[in-house]
Amino acid sequence: AVMERIDYSKENDVVDIISSLVSQGIIEHRISRLIDVSKINKAIGVISAMITQNTRVLKEQQFMIRDKHSNLVESSKDDTKVMVQGIIDLVLIENGVATLIDFKTNKVADEDELINKYKLQIELYSKAITGATNARVDNKYLYSFYLNKLIKL
Repeated sequence: AVMERIDYSKENDVVDIISSLVSQGIIEHRISRLIDVSKINKAIGVISAMITQNTRVLKEQQFMIRDKHSNLVESSKDDTKVMVQGIIDLVLIENGVATLIDFKTNKVADEDELINKYKLQIELYSKAITGATNARVDNKYLYSFYLNKLIKL
């Protein structure tokens, strides 16, 4: 909820954003006290450095894909049609090239654990972005708030 309200084109007061989410009933006050503002500010800084004035920023992009399972999952030989839907946290598009960033809060031992858990999800997101925007997805990332870093897939 916090990251979807970030405006990457200006300074953000994360404490004010959190307070607003609490007053709107989106985040409980007891939960808001657990949010590490410094980690959010670090994430904003890392992502803002990837954005230029020509970057199109898409947040919380809903998608739905209907295709053969084998077209969606490389290891599958199943031609059954399936429908996949989801919400992509952040997409940056510039000159027909997209960068996908998905935020994660999982407690994990290391990057590999996170990558293994979400690799298929990110591949599906990549296909959805290309289908919806015609942009080529060259960069795929997970941003781990637990590990406090951007992880390239």
